[in-house]
This record gives sequence, C-alpha cells and structure tokens, in this order.
Amino acid sequence: RMATFENALRSLEEQGAVKIKTVSKEEQEQRQMVIGVSGFVVHNKLLFYQQVNSWHSDDRLSNDSKLLSRSRQTMRYLGLVPSQRNRHGFLAWGGHEFIFDNQTIQQRRSVGCQAGS
Repeated sequence: RMATFENALRSLEEQGAVKIKTVSKEEQEQRQMVIGVSGFVVHNKLLFYQQVNSWHSDDRLSNDSKLLSRSRQTMRYLGLVPSQRNRHGFLAWGGHEFIFDNQTIQQRRSVGCQAGS
C-alpha cells in the first residue's frame, strides 16, 4: 500500500493536482521515512480525495468531499499529516499542505509496540 500511495501521489502530480516535496534516499533512511516524500501541497482537492479514497471502496462516501478515515490513517502511518491545525487544536485534514512529521511516526510505532506486547 505504501508504494501505491507514493505512485498515486506521483500520478496526481503529473495531473497537476499536487506538488510533491521529495527527499534523497539518504535523508529518507536517516529520518526513517517509509516513502521519499517530505510533504506535498494539494492544488485540486476533489481529484486528490477521489484518488486516495478509491483504495477504500468498502468505506466510501456518497461524494469525495473529504478524506475518509482509512485514508487519513494510511497517511498518519506514513507520517504525512496536515501542516495546520483547526481552532480546537486537531489536525486540519481539509487543508492544502501536508508534511512529514517525525513525532507522528514515533507515536504510531509506540502504539504498534504496545499492541504487540
């Protein structure tokens, strides 16, 4: 699924829907990134939502007005989260800019370790 997400982002970039910020293989390994993307900016939300949400056909909305929870979960697993927070302090998933966040990766790993114990 991770390679699929990276390929989908690259396809979306070719279509002008997103602009990707990439990193070198060395930085990817150093930062323990699953994919070589440090962030991206969404230029066409509808196309972005349709592409990312299409992986979760059993969890589809009647429209693609937002990212599905499974899509957000996949992005969190990759450490890609919104750069902005909403007025309540939660991640603003409806935003346009997403960044790689080391803290998110560490939180996901600690949850995984706790679940495995």
